[in-house]
Amino acid sequence: MSDWNPTMDLENALNLLSHPYRRAILYCLIEADESLTQDKLAAQIGTWQESAAGGPSEEVHQQICIQLSHCHLPKLAAVNVIEYDKRHGDVVLADKVDDLQPLLDLIQPVDDFPKEMCDCPCQ
Repeated sequence: MSDWNPTMDLENALNLLSHPYRRAILYCLIEADESLTQDKLAAQIGTWQESAAGGPSEEVHQQICIQLSHCHLPKLAAVNVIEYDKRHGDVVLADKVDDLQPLLDLIQPVDDFPKEMCDCPCQ
């Protein structure tokens, strides 16, 4: 970790990673290694949240989409961790995700969002 020289301070990085939806967004984008739509990200998060109930209802899916579009995606985009095309709903990793990668690597093994969730329809 001695080579890690982030341009983002630790408090801001931890704030960005404090919500499970934002961590799930980053896990899926990193795993996919390509752009994903807001709809696909919402489906992944909904499946994770509602896995015991057999998957997300349309209402839950819409609620997640609203939260992503109004809160979580703009927050990540504002600090250049992702690029978010509001018109088309496309989301892709941006330059500053590298500042968060060491923290994500520490958090993901103990996080509730399973990595294998990103291998589903997200691709």
